[in-house]
Amino acid sequence: MRLVGTVAAVLLLLAGTAWGQDDHFPFGPFKMYSRATKTTGRITWPRLEGRDAAGRTRNVTAGDVGLRRAELEGQLPRMQHDPELLGALATAWRRVDSGRPPLVELRLLVRSQPIVDSTPVGEPTERLVVTWPR
Repeated sequence: MRLVGTVAAVLLLLAGTAWGQDDHFPFGPFKMYSRATKTTGRITWPRLEGRDAAGRTRNVTAGDVGLRRAELEGQLPRMQHDPELLGALATAWRRVDSGRPPLVELRLLVRSQPIVDSTPVGEPTERLVVTWPR
C-alpha cells in the first residue's frame, strides 16, 4: 500500500512539474521562486487608506483587515471591477478590532517606484485605483 502511495506521489510530482501551475502546489512548480527577478525596473504594491466618520485618514494594512499582502495583491483586479469588495474590507477592519471607529470610505491605491540594481531610486508615485463607496 505504501508503494502504491509513493508511486502515485512521484507520478503527480512529475506531471505537475511538466504541466502544473502554482495552484497545483505541492505537486506543481512554485514558479514564484523558480525564476530570477529583474534587478532594474519598476516595483508596484497596493495600499489601503481609510477615512472614519470624524474625517481622520487611516493607513489600513492588509493585516488590519485579516489578509496577507499577497492576498490583497491577488484580489486587486477583482476590487477594480467590484468596489463593493472594499466595503467588505471596511467591515473586516472593524471585526478584527471592535475598538476601531468604522470606516466610511476606503481607497485602494497602487504605489510604484523605479529600482536600479535592486535599489529604489527617486520617490514613489501613487495612483488611485478605486474608492468605496463610489
